[in-house]
Amino acid sequence: MLKYRLITGPLVLAFFVGTVLFAPVWMLVALMCGVYFLAQLEYCEMCEAGGYKLERIGIFACGFLFLGATVWETGIIASYASHFYSNWGSHSPHNPVEILFYLIPVFLIVQSVLRRKTKNAAECLGLSILGIWYVAVLMSFMVRLVLEFEVYAGDIGEGRILLIFFILLVKMGDTGAYVFGSLWGHKIKRRLIPEISPAKSIPGLLGAYVGSLLVAIIAAGIMYVFHDKVFAQYENFYHNLRGMEDLFPPVTLFILDEVYWSKAIALAVLMATAGVLGDLVESLLKRSFGVKDSSKRFPGMGGFLDILDSLLFAAPFMYFFVKWFLW
Repeated sequence: MLKYRLITGPLVLAFFVGTVLFAPVWMLVALMCGVYFLAQLEYCEMCEAGGYKLERIGIFACGFLFLGATVWETGIIASYASHFYSNWGSHSPHNPVEILFYLIPVFLIVQSVLRRKTKNAAECLGLSILGIWYVAVLMSFMVRLVLEFEVYAGDIGEGRILLIFFILLVKMGDTGAYVFGSLWGHKIKRRLIPEISPAKSIPGLLGAYVGSLLVAIIAAGIMYVFHDKVFAQYENFYHNLRGMEDLFPPVTLFILDEVYWSKAIALAVLMATAGVLGDLVESLLKRSFGVKDSSKRFPGMGGFLDILDSLLFAAPFMYFFVKWFLW
């Protein structure tokens, strides 16, 4: 298991990071849609393994519509179209994501009625709505993270760096949890939530915090050195103080520098916590359906959902943290 994970994990990470950094925007969107398709497929397969037959066509149609509406709302399409059509309207009086958020459950309810099957109808309807929220809606925040800030910053590359930073934060937390749990988990009998995931331990939770903190502190150090525009709101004040060092004691500048580290630590703790919760959510689903892994597509790691579980749950927290506190 560990040998396969050590081989498969870096290969998957290298492929995705390389694509995020160097692929054109349309290819990046296509890749994320492909990942969504496979993750949603695995969700449907898990439900069917548990005895629930879902209408895949309706679920996939709703999911792709929601992701497409998210791409449209970020403004990336209008940004590129304006290069060819000067009168292209970038703003719409209606919010397509908000409209679909209300219409998708209605569509699934009508589909369930037209299906004319009463056995497990309520359960299948609930699982269909849950599946779209769990995969498509949560993944839409990753789409927002890479596209919305790329447009908002007006500088190609910002959103891509944020997405890679997010992936490293969460996945290093997963790695830390796995390493600490493997080394010291057996020494502590108390499990985290044994009813859902017997393997999750207290040392594993601490390892998740250590892994995410390591990435966050390194990133904060890099941003501090280069004064990255992620912290641009502090830049002018910071430089003014640097120009008046004789008027301020060194502790003042040290406290100002703490802005970088305090937000980095807060983000790392948030991402590690959300990542562990995301892992537990998928464990809850798998246990309720009676499956061990979402699929066997990645040796030693399971399927796409097994890789994405922590990322999906953490994506909204990362998006709002960046939007409210960093940008």
